[in-house]
Amino acid sequence: MWSGAVLLSGVILFFIPNQMVSPFGIDEFSTFWSEKIWKLFFHFFSSQGHSQIFKFEVQPKELVAGHSASISCSTNDEPETENLTILCQAVSTQSLINSHIGKHIAQINFTVSFQHDNITCLCCPDMNDTKKCGKKHFVHRIKYSPRNTQIYKGEQEGNRTIICETDSDPPANLTWERVEKPNEDVKSCININRCVLVLDPKWPDELKWYSCLANNGIGEERNSLPHGE
Repeated sequence: MWSGAVLLSGVILFFIPNQMVSPFGIDEFSTFWSEKIWKLFFHFFSSQGHSQIFKFEVQPKELVAGHSASISCSTNDEPETENLTILCQAVSTQSLINSHIGKHIAQINFTVSFQHDNITCLCCPDMNDTKKCGKKHFVHRIKYSPRNTQIYKGEQEGNRTIICETDSDPPANLTWERVEKPNEDVKSCININRCVLVLDPKWPDELKWYSCLANNGIGEERNSLPHGE
C-alpha cells in the first residue's frame, strides 16, 4: 500500500510501502526508514528551538546599604559569544547603576543604596540587536544598620520614663547603659527597635545617667539625651 508525501512545517515526510520486500526483510526495512525520519524530525526541531540562555547572579545574596555588591551575567553560547555587555538600572530612579563589557562573563560592581531594592538588568552579546539580549528583574530587601536613634521623655502609669527608638533592618537590640559605666547593662530590648526604661522617682537627675545602644549585627549607633534635659 503506497502513499505520497506531505509537507509539515517545512519538513517533507515520505510514506513508504508497508509491504515492500527488501534485503533487510519487512521489519528491518520499516525500522531503517523510521530511524531516518525521526533523525530528520530531531534535527529540524532542534535547530528551530535553539536560543541563548542567560544566567544572572547577584553577590552577596542579601544586600546591605553602604556595602559592596556585584551582578554578573553569562550565556550558554560560550565560547562562541566572546563579548557580553551588562547594563543595570535602578527602577525607582531610572538611573544607570553601571555597565561593563567582558569576555564570556560580564560583571558590574556597585555600592548598595536604598534605591537598589528594584533593579533591571540587560545582558547583550550585541548591543545593536536588543532582541538577542537576556533580561532579569531583581527585587531585594535592602538591609541597613541602625540610624536616627533617638531618646525622649515619657510617662508610664505615673512614672517618668525615657524611651529609645531607632530605625534598622533587621530590627536592632536596644540596650540602656549607664553613661559613667558603658559596659554595665541596665536593661535590654531584643529585636523591636523600641525600648522603655522606667526611672526611679527618688532620683530626679536620673535622666542624665543613661545612654542607649542600638545594634543589629550590621552596625551600631549610640545616643543619649542632650545635655541639660
